[in-house]
Amino acid sequence: MGLILDGLSQVDVETRESEVVQLRGERGRGVSSSLSEDDATAARWAAKAIRSIESVKTVVLYHDGKTILREGVLGPSRDVDAASPTFSAALRTTVETYAPDLQAVPARVDFGCLPKNAQAALIQPFPGGCVAVACDRKRALSPRDVAKIRVVARRLGERLT
Repeated sequence: MGLILDGLSQVDVETRESEVVQLRGERGRGVSSSLSEDDATAARWAAKAIRSIESVKTVVLYHDGKTILREGVLGPSRDVDAASPTFSAALRTTVETYAPDLQAVPARVDFGCLPKNAQAALIQPFPGGCVAVACDRKRALSPRDVAKIRVVARRLGERLT
């Protein structure tokens, strides 16, 4: 038994990163015309800050009952389905909802605002809304990435209220 453990302890194991997938969808950017210029600037800043995370390819901002910004590779639906179980649960809490392997999640249909082949997704609530992001590989967001999204969402929420 000791020989087996000694052999295993000497094996060099490297974690394999998930495969990057080209997300399908139209590239674009849209900001709600109902936002003031200052709020639109804050929304664009938040999207740019979040998209600076390498694997984030889509950002959708939802506030006050409507989608206020979509940027990146866009999903088939123009709007966040806030009545869906996943989004309604996320909006009732202050903790992010992270699906590191979105293709394995039965509630995949709740993410119509994200590309159909998104590999991972995160919903980060803030007062009055949420940030939804899509990634191009499974398990793409590190704890540091999630913390960055949390801070950006909080700042955006403070600005929009």
